[in-house]
Amino acid sequence: MTLKFRFALLTALVVCAAPLATAQSLADKDDVKIMRDNWGVPHIYGKTDADVAFGLAWAQAEDSFQVMQESMMTARGMM
Repeated sequence: MTLKFRFALLTALVVCAAPLATAQSLADKDDVKIMRDNWGVPHIYGKTDADVAFGLAWAQAEDSFQVMQESMMTARGMM
């Protein structure tokens, strides 16, 4: 598998998993910590899997929103 395919698959999984999280877990944004190292790589920590998924999506949106938006459109059949 190519790196782009893996990245698109991971993004699609995060996008698909987001509706499964409850409104309460999404409200607990304070439970997510995104720490970047010297090279800008995000290290995401959270209390639950939903918190980490939220942090991953947030870090992805900070880094390259256009790629994330195109992946969402592809996953929804809008391309």
